[in-house]
Amino acid sequence: MTDYITIGGSSYPIRELRLEEYEVDVRVSCESLEAVIFDEENEYTSREAQLLDEIIFFYVPDDMIEDASDEELEQYITDNLEW
Repeated sequence: MTDYITIGGSSYPIRELRLEEYEVDVRVSCESLEAVIFDEENEYTSREAQLLDEIIFFYVPDDMIEDASDEELEQYITDNLEW
């Protein structure tokens, strides 16, 4: 299921996802939201942005967030995760 959050007058999708390999439930969103949250120096753009980032586990390409299956998202995240 996809939910949406609004920041800076625009809405961005957020999905809850179970990462079976790690046995954890996470929230993921799109890279366009990440671009609004961080500035050029990789600093938060606002306190609201920081709070949003703290609940988002991973940012995926915009074309994946709504169209990819849970399994595809999980695979993308685990392939690109850096602990």
